[in-house]
Amino acid sequence: MTTFRATLHFTAAGPAVTGEWPAAPTARRTWRGWIGLYGSGEDVIIRLVKDAGDGEQVLAEWKNGRVVVERR
Repeated sequence: MTTFRATLHFTAAGPAVTGEWPAAPTARRTWRGWIGLYGSGEDVIIRLVKDAGDGEQVLAEWKNGRVVVERR
């Protein structure tokens, strides 16, 4: 089963807030929402990952105040 996970780190080595959904649109909305709420922090890293069971793929990542990865 494919799942989509959004992860929010306030600092690179710090604890994370994580959410997991079976639908990509829900996970992507959460990822964008977290950018709006927390993305201005200089150490914040927000990732959207697809896990299809045979490995993970980073679909989107926010780091250093900008999008550094975005795949559809």
